[in-house]
Amino acid sequence: MNTLTTGLAIVFPSPRFTPVIAAGSTGSILLWLGVLLAVTLLGGLGIMWLRRRLLAKDTSSPGGFDLHSLRQLRDRGDLSPAEYEHLKTLVIGQARARPHGAAADNDPARALRPKQGPP
Repeated sequence: MNTLTTGLAIVFPSPRFTPVIAAGSTGSILLWLGVLLAVTLLGGLGIMWLRRRLLAKDTSSPGGFDLHSLRQLRDRGDLSPAEYEHLKTLVIGQARARPHGAAADNDPARALRPKQGPP
């Protein structure tokens, strides 16, 4: 019994595993190594694609609010006339400040949220 077989007999005490590994079928080992590498790469690419898709920003609504939605909020009574006028000036100012077709960085509804100070 050579050293490789003796070492494998300690790791794999069952005789059915020892001949396959001791025979040293390099082609089989390389095949399964290639399969493992391919599965790992495909899994990584799949995770990257899914992550990009889930974290992509929704560009369907450029600023969160437009004048039409603000009018609807005012008409439903969700906004007071003073709040509507304030938000309307913010939306118009943002529309004038950004280049044509660019998405707005600021959300006019932020003006309605309470300001958080230091703890």
